[in-house]
Amino acid sequence: MTTIARMIRRKMRFVLLAIRHGFAVLLLHGVIGRRCTCGKAKCPNVGKHPLTHHGVDDATQDKARILRLLRENPYANLAVATGKKRHDVRLLGCC
Repeated sequence: MTTIARMIRRKMRFVLLAIRHGFAVLLLHGVIGRRCTCGKAKCPNVGKHPLTHHGVDDATQDKARILRLLRENPYANLAVATGKKRHDVRLLGCC
């Protein structure tokens, strides 16, 4: 199993746990070599802003969709939508 495959597998464990507890999951940009995967040279929120266009509105419990996004973006960080407030999310420090 490759390093990337192990990383995705580990992240999916957290995804499944979050979903089991009723949370929706969203992907955030990741970090590679201290740089954000968004590509901005001076990103002010390295690895901590939504990967998708609609941010927290794209949070989902759809395991297949999350797995597809992780395969496309293996260095992505994970967050969960935690509350009733529109932008209430928490970064998961799993990987």
